[in-house]
Amino acid sequence: AISFDAGPEFYWTAAVGQMIWVVIFTIMVGADLIAADRRHKALQLYFSKPITANDYIFGKLGVIAVFPLLVMWVPSMLLWLFGLMLEPSLVYLREIWFVPVALTAWTALVIGVTGMLMLAMSAIGQRAVFISVSWVIFFGWGPFQLVILLLEGITGNPHWRLISLESCLKQVGNWWFGLEPPWDFHPALALFMLVGAVVACYALVRWKIKPVEVVL
Repeated sequence: AISFDAGPEFYWTAAVGQMIWVVIFTIMVGADLIAADRRHKALQLYFSKPITANDYIFGKLGVIAVFPLLVMWVPSMLLWLFGLMLEPSLVYLREIWFVPVALTAWTALVIGVTGMLMLAMSAIGQRAVFISVSWVIFFGWGPFQLVILLLEGITGNPHWRLISLESCLKQVGNWWFGLEPPWDFHPALALFMLVGAVVACYALVRWKIKPVEVVL
């Protein structure tokens, strides 16, 4: 019989490894979602129908959400099911039963953070290139990590990671998967930063599509 003893860390590593695709598709799909509507004066068409601001915002967020679900959540869930098929025992199930719950919650958090940040950047920008670069900077992905590493090295303070939404997502993800967080501050603080970022981005989007802008 085939023995498969991969624990929660295996599934977490597989899920977080798909973040590169989440970043790519969020930029490709989301950069022009609101900016194009503002450029082409399409907002008044949307709001001339019985559509609320929340309908508009969460509809756009749903467009972005499709891709993280397809490239991260679905493959990770299939991997979890495959693991159970290889090791169909109660002992193994007791070890990894919570993985789908943690994975679903973390994917929802990723969608909320990456999607709302992209909508905020798209709401204030006009050009897709500017929007994409701004999103990468505020998300704290790629080269921006080097800035954080430099600040950490100079000050010796791991709390600089809190200005990187990507680092906060990883800190919370490790916590939810029952693993040791990579940085020396409580993951609840990272979660607070992420929720605050989502709320701030939502407020910014609401402000940029306020009714005064869509009145003919």
